[in-house]
Amino acid sequence: MSQEIAIIATNARPIGPNMTYVREETITISEPLTDAERLEYGQEMADALAKIEEYEAALDAERKHYKRLIETQEKIAQTASKRYRDGKEEREAHCDLLKDWDKCEMVWVESAEPYREVLRRPMTAEERQGSFLEKPVSVSPSSPDDDDVIDVTSEEQ
Repeated sequence: MSQEIAIIATNARPIGPNMTYVREETITISEPLTDAERLEYGQEMADALAKIEEYEAALDAERKHYKRLIETQEKIAQTASKRYRDGKEEREAHCDLLKDWDKCEMVWVESAEPYREVLRRPMTAEERQGSFLEKPVSVSPSSPDDDDVIDVTSEEQ
């Protein structure tokens, strides 16, 4: 007990009658601000609001950027989905156009390996008429001078 009295005596402060010292504590109290403190807090508030506006503008720009990216990916997904559902897509193919006189059809065959047939349709009336300039693919001229010569029998004249 003598140690407690020694501690109290070292921390002794003047107190009024009928008061007893208990302990030392830190508490929160409300006090009015000075003009300098009010000015400092006002500046701090203005700086924070300016930063908020800056961050909101940056956030808006990023949202717009990501919105465009999302829309682009949605279009890609829609296109892929349509092709997946249809099971086909339109593509360009470099082809040779042939006339199949036996079946009276127009035939498109790929110009490069594997030379697959890609389209066939019936000839129109105009296409069936043919031309004197057309030569069958299977007939090869016997000499270079015969290229422009068309043999016509006397019955055909």
